[in-house]
Amino acid sequence: MINIPTSSWRVKVYELSNDEWIDKGTGYCTGISDLVPMITVRNEDNDKDILLQSTIFGDTQYQKQQETLIVWSEPASTDMALSFQESEGCSVLCDFLINIQRKYVPGISLVALHASLDGTSDTTELIAGPLNLPTDQPSLANLPQLLESINQCSQSHYGRDKLINYLIQADYVTKVMALFETAEDLESINDLHLLCKISKSLFLLNDNNIIETFLTEENIMPFFGSLEYDPGFAPNFKANHREYLDKHSEFKQVIPIKSKIIVNKIKETFRLLFLKDVVFAKILDDASFALLSSLIYYNQTDIISWIHDNDEFSETLFNLYKPTIKKTSKDTFVEVSLDQQREGIKFIFQCLLISKNLQLSQRTSLYNKFIRNGLFTAIIFALQDRKREIRGLGTELIVSIIDHDTFLVRGYKDTNMVGNIMGEELIDDNETIVEQNGNQNDDSPMTAPVTGLLITKILIKLLLNETNSSMKSQVFEALKVLLDT
Repeated sequence: MINIPTSSWRVKVYELSNDEWIDKGTGYCTGISDLVPMITVRNEDNDKDILLQSTIFGDTQYQKQQETLIVWSEPASTDMALSFQESEGCSVLCDFLINIQRKYVPGISLVALHASLDGTSDTTELIAGPLNLPTDQPSLANLPQLLESINQCSQSHYGRDKLINYLIQADYVTKVMALFETAEDLESINDLHLLCKISKSLFLLNDNNIIETFLTEENIMPFFGSLEYDPGFAPNFKANHREYLDKHSEFKQVIPIKSKIIVNKIKETFRLLFLKDVVFAKILDDASFALLSSLIYYNQTDIISWIHDNDEFSETLFNLYKPTIKKTSKDTFVEVSLDQQREGIKFIFQCLLISKNLQLSQRTSLYNKFIRNGLFTAIIFALQDRKREIRGLGTELIVSIIDHDTFLVRGYKDTNMVGNIMGEELIDDNETIVEQNGNQNDDSPMTAPVTGLLITKILIKLLLNETNSSMKSQVFEALKVLLDT
């Protein structure tokens, strides 16, 4: 028994005869059913006079035209139309048809007919109806049908939603990615081109669950591998996405990150950025670009929040630049390699660079936390390093702080925080800083309290000694802001 009654709405009933629409009368339309669903229209002057009683069955297609018209063909090839007085009545009957299709008569369909802006053509969008979903088991043999099915379903919001639910429930992405290795081993270029198109089509459905499935450890390499065989380039062209990922995805942990969740988020963010800025740079629509940007933003927010909230990690990071005794369980001293300190500067720079995308309050909190733990000591190290890259990052860090809040540099003073002050010679590339029992050798760098004035003096010295014009300009602008009163 079907129990989906609708309220009555005033309509005109039309029947197509000899290419002319004949007015069959005005009445009130209701979607009702006792044993079978039907559309009934009763005369507005005499409710016992039934103007229309149309059974809903088979593969009938109903068209919604404009906002107040529904058109369909009866089994006897008679075209019928209902013209509603109010658009709400038309919407109510459409909802009735959608429910009937989903629950009782899956063969019928409801489509919306949209006129083009210039009025020269019409387009249809499926609202409800049967879909040609992909076969349960993908294989190399049915890849053409699979691609066609995905593209057909993606043409409407209804089809897209149904397709996404089906793909997720069937773990379809993993099944498709499992075909890639076989296709590559067989050197089947046609299949590889099809897999590339399928990967793109599935990814650009813009569903979080599907994207996350692509980025799992199981699927990530087959996914990027399939994207290497893009038929949009030269026939024999093959990209090197996997080689790039192998080379760059294993990031250096200056200080060990103990949270596996954060480590995975860092890897995932790198892959998302690579997709957005390189692989899909030319084909992303606004919706896809926005989704990828959102996923990257939320990952970066979680990463920065973890760094901010993890006091042990933050303190250990900035201890790399403090000329104080560091004790371990075995010795009363530790060695801090120059390479580790330089990698630390790169990491700090990346953290502050990412923080530019965060809310102001989050960014301010991170700056304050880093400064309390010794950010300026790290910057002093960077500004005096022999490597131009590290000096450049040190300058970038100062500029970043100035852009956020000039007073953080100009007014900073912490007599308990000391930094290494080098002479005319900068740190040697092969130097290892060894701190033992709190004593420094005669040729060790001097230390001084870290203040805004000290940083300003170091910037002036860098401006005088720097040979790179671009960095000179950057240092000059930083000094200009700092000294401007």
